[in-house]
Parts: sequence; C-alpha cells; structure tokens
Amino acid sequence: VAPNTCLCPPGYSSFDCSQPVCTQGFFVPRKDLPGWMLGSVGGEETWLEYRPCNYTEWCAETNGFDCSQLDREASSATPLYGPQWRHKTGRKVRPDDCMMIEIGKDSVSHFQYLSAADNSSTAPHRYSPKSPFGWLSDARQPWNAFDGPGPGLTRPFKHELDRQIALVEYRNVTQGAYMCANLGRCVSPDV
Repeated sequence: VAPNTCLCPPGYSSFDCSQPVCTQGFFVPRKDLPGWMLGSVGGEETWLEYRPCNYTEWCAETNGFDCSQLDREASSATPLYGPQWRHKTGRKVRPDDCMMIEIGKDSVSHFQYLSAADNSSTAPHRYSPKSPFGWLSDARQPWNAFDGPGPGLTRPFKHELDRQIALVEYRNVTQGAYMCANLGRCVSPDV
C-alpha cells in the first residue's frame, strides 16, 4: 500500500504478511525465538514501514490483536530526505512525524485519508474505505484543479481522481512470529 509497507489480510502479520497470527498466543521478537522457529521468519530484526498516524489511538479505535502485543515495538523513524535522496523519496526537507503520502486511488489501506473538499480526515479503520482526493474544494485551495482559462493557464482543463492522500508515520517495527500459548508454532491463523 506504500513503500516497504504491506497491508496484511486478517490473520497474518510481518513485513511480507507471511506470519500467521494466533490470538490464543503471543508475539515473540525474532531475537527471542527458539532456534527451531528461525527458519520460518525473515532475517530482519526490524523493518521500516509506514503506519497510521497516532498509532496508539488508531489501535484503540480498531481494537487489533497485533496492537496489544507488548513486544511488537514500533519506534519513530525519519524517511530519507534532502538533495541526495530527493530523486528516490521526493522529499526535499525533513517531514513531520505525521506526514502525507500519495497512494493509488484504488489502494486499500489502514491509513486515514484527507478530503480535498474541507481538508478533514477520515475516521480510523482497519481497512479504510476508498477516499480519492478530489481536485475541488468548498473554498478554493492551492491544490484545486483549474476548470477554465486564466492568466498563465493552458488547456486541457480536464481532471480525474487519481490518488488518495494518506496520513502516515514512518516506524521501525520489531519483526518476529506468533507462538501458541503452549509454546508451539502458529502454523496458520489461530491454528
């Protein structure tokens, strides 16, 4: 859904959505997993990814099991920016902790979206309804499309909804796997 960020289907976790979640068990960081489980987990101790802004509040609103895991830490990180990284990230200056990114108009994500009409944001959702960013607003804004001729403006004046503006934080998230309450391997969601 965003660079280095997957939206896992229900019952799965990890940077690549390969780890099943067992709600009768608990999350174990990769560094603490028993040797017999290491082969089923990627080699990364942490993974940089985008999370919804105000993640603690988002967790409280969506009541996700993954959120309640104390060992599933997600420390704040700063995306690459400045002249040497602008070609890759598009960022010229250091972004705020809660920043905007553009994602495809048909992307399904867990992020809150901005509305062009009044600059409000959508409510927190585990799977947010699609909310393409419009080119017009109640009061004229710098991002509005031009729909007619004016000084310095040329045709075409057509526009289409082509993106969603998501509110995100960049986080360094602990990787690992879920173990069952009996210390066994979680082989598929809740099994």
